[in-house]
Amino acid sequence: MHPLLEALSKRSWHIDPIESPIARPACIAARYPTLQGGVLDLLSRTSNCIRHDEQSWLLTFNYFEVVPAQGFRWNEYELMALEIAGTEQERSAITRFWDDHFPFLLAVHSDYDYLAIRVSDGHVMHGFGPEWEQPSVVATSFDAFVECVRAELTLPELSYPLSLFL
Repeated sequence: MHPLLEALSKRSWHIDPIESPIARPACIAARYPTLQGGVLDLLSRTSNCIRHDEQSWLLTFNYFEVVPAQGFRWNEYELMALEIAGTEQERSAITRFWDDHFPFLLAVHSDYDYLAIRVSDGHVMHGFGPEWEQPSVVATSFDAFVECVRAELTLPELSYPLSLFL
């Protein structure tokens, strides 16, 4: 099992690992063609990964393939931002931002927080609404993020922003 999934299972997350990896969905390949590494491997090997209270979840490839009847789509925060954008220039800026930020973890119990890989440099970013396009760096790579999560879980109290997701 992936180290991140092992860490999340210790926090009572519901996880459904997959034996054989799922192919990268076409929408990811088209929009994020240069995205590589551990996050894709993780998402391809998990069909479901959701926190016990159902308020945070990993965006497994299933979320990219199916439009949910209810609930949040994989790009829900982008769609929300586009909905409130006032001008075409703002809409273009929002789209450009999300073209460079691949969301992989969402939380809805707070300010619609997310974690994303910034494709241009591989950093893991944390952002929240309504200013989703002003994120901060959580880790310099996905592997560093996984190690941060594992270390965080050994502490008596979780720190921000990981406390929002874990």
